[in-house]
Formats: sequence, structure tokens, C-alpha cells
Amino acid sequence: MLLPRLHSTNPDDLPLINPYCLRRSFGGRWYQTMTQPKLYAILFMLISISACKKSDSNKPVTLIGPDAYICIKKSAPDAEPGETVKLNSCSSPKLSRFFWTFGDGPDQVSGTTVSHAWPRKGTYSIRLNGRDAQGNQVMDGYETMVIGERFLSRIEIKHIAFQDSMGLNWHSNGTGPDLYVSIEPEDRVHDTAHYETPVVPKLRPSDLPLMFDASSRSKLGKKIWYFRIMDYNYPNTPQLMRQYRVDMSTINDNPHTLEAGLGSDWDVRFWYELR
Repeated sequence: MLLPRLHSTNPDDLPLINPYCLRRSFGGRWYQTMTQPKLYAILFMLISISACKKSDSNKPVTLIGPDAYICIKKSAPDAEPGETVKLNSCSSPKLSRFFWTFGDGPDQVSGTTVSHAWPRKGTYSIRLNGRDAQGNQVMDGYETMVIGERFLSRIEIKHIAFQDSMGLNWHSNGTGPDLYVSIEPEDRVHDTAHYETPVVPKLRPSDLPLMFDASSRSKLGKKIWYFRIMDYNYPNTPQLMRQYRVDMSTINDNPHTLEAGLGSDWDVRFWYELR
């Protein structure tokens, strides 16, 4: 049994992958002539169409299963302009080739672990393209990177010790401390940044937690800072209650906890913002 045969007017209309592929064009359609019995003809055509679909290697392959994932780990949640950040792929074992773009240009870098520095302030989208061993594009992962300068935003005190290390009340008359927080950089000179919160007089447990708004005050940068919780007491004789030395270049969380947890009467943290 013969199938109808229509001749294409364009030789480019002939299939490139398999002679039994079916193809439409603006000039009409054609079928390959086959002199096999009808059953074999249909069988061959079905196999050919299936082969044509499978031959399309440009389509992304999607992994199915619990190991189908791709993610990005950053060495820092944010960075200053020009600061180098390390990026690492934490992805499915089936992915073996990785290609990165950083949102600040068309350049693409390959590798499981890469480093990048953004020259200007802004919010950037990091794209990680994962491929399998055959080079098929499997899936993409995205992460946001914010580049700017760190400024102190808020300070929170949830708990304090109402007695000093000797077991005595901060004030001899039994009232709570006149509490405030002082922040200054380790390399401070007379005219550099220094910030003090307002004084909370005669602090009681029911006054906690305290939240101090420190916005637009201190540019933290990547310096070392001292956070001191003070008892105002008398203007010329403030008493140090608690002190924390913080290296901002090592801070990878926001908010950052200065002290909290079991065995401590203190619970103190601060937030920063990027500008």
C-alpha cells in the first residue's frame, strides 16, 4: 500500500534528522513515500516522530527526584563596593558544570567556587547555571547581593542582669540602673563617630525589652566597634555594666546577637542597614 506523495518545492523542507519526520511549511506539507504494508508504515512513522522529539537537545532537562536542587552560598550577606565575596555552589550531585553571572555585566565565569567584587553600590542578581556531565542545561539558581555601606540601625536589649558581678544592685537605694548604650569605634579620635542612646531612668524588668532607634547615626563600615551598656548614675561617673567588642568585618548576620542564651542574664543585639 502506498501513501500519498506530495513533492516539496523547497529542498530545505526535507527533514535533517530523520527521513520519516513530519514537517509543515508555508508552502504546504509533504509525506515520505513508503512501500511497506500499512502496519509497518504506521510503526515506522511513530518511531520516527518519537526520535525527532528526543533529538531536540536545546531544551533544558529537568531533574525529577529529591536530589533536584541548586543553591548558592555567600561568604557574606552584603558587601561594600570593591569588597571580594566568595560564592559556592551547593547543588545536586547530578550537576557537574557551573556557570556564573553576577548582575553587573555579561561576563560569565565557570567553576564550583568563584569570587567576585562589585565596584558600585546597588542590588545585584547572581545567576548560577548548572549543567550535567553531557553539557545539558539542567536548572538555574538565583541569589541577591546588596552592595553598600553599613550604618547602625537599631539596638535591642531584651534582658539584663539587675545586679552586678558582686550580687549588688546597680543603685544602692535599690532602684534599677539609669541605662543607656554607648557605641564608638576602636580607633576613635576626638572628632570621629560616637553615638549614645537616650537614658532610660530607673530601669525595671517590666520596661524590657528596650529598642533604640539609631538610624542615620553611625557608619559602621568594616571597623572594630565597642558597644557599652552604661549606668548613667552621675554625669561625671557613669558605670560600665557590659561591654562588647565587635569586628564588623566578621559579621555575617543581621540582626547580630551580642549576647544571649543559656547561662546569661543578658540578651542584646543590633541591626544595621545598607546605604
